Formats: sequence, structure tokens, C-alpha cells
Amino acid sequence: MNTIIQLDREELRSEFRTCLRELINEIRELPAQPEPPKRMTVEDTVQYFRDNGIPITKSKLYKDSMLKTIPVEKFGKRLVFDRKKIDEWIGERTVAKSKVNNIATERLAREANRKI
Repeated sequence: MNTIIQLDREELRSEFRTCLRELINEIRELPAQPEPPKRMTVEDTVQYFRDNGIPITKSKLYKDSMLKTIPVEKFGKRLVFDRKKIDEWIGERTVAKSKVNNIATERLAREANRKI
């Protein structure tokens, strides 16, 4: 059985404020996400990509490094990735949805013109 409580405007505001304060305190108590390091290993970089919604495998990262299609530095025999350069690289390859729609529209128009 549900209980119905009747509150006037001030009581409702008071309850709302109390709930918000409790929620804000809970959020503040959440552990802070550690910032990724400025320089990342292959494993760190793969995880960084995945955390940003970009599925990539370790072997793909090695292949891109070998082909110099991704910014990478070598420290001895180890591959090291600069987070700032990786962020810029991701930004250069990210296409806005509207741009994708425009590209698709242009291709369709070209195809239609060819068939006419």
C-alpha cells in the first residue's frame, strides 16, 4: 500500500533542498577519476582509447605506430604516446554527424547525376 503525503509549498521546497544536499554530498564522496598520465604505454593508450569510446586492439595500435599513422615516440625499445598529441589526433579524425550527413548527401547527388 502506498502512502500519500500532502505538503505545502514551503515543506516541499524544504524536502527538495534536503534531498539535493544529500545527493550533492554523495557525489562529492565519489572517488575522483584519476587523470591519465601525460605519457602512456601501449596498454595505457589502448585503455585510454576504450575509455573514450574508440575500440582499438593492441595489435592495431602497434601497426599504426609502425606505419607512423599515429603520433608515437620511442624511449629505448618502448613505444610512448603523448596524451595531448593523441587527443589532437583523435580530434582530427572525428567527424561531426552533420558532416557525415553532408558527405552522404553529396555522394548520393553525384551518383544520381552520373545515372542521368
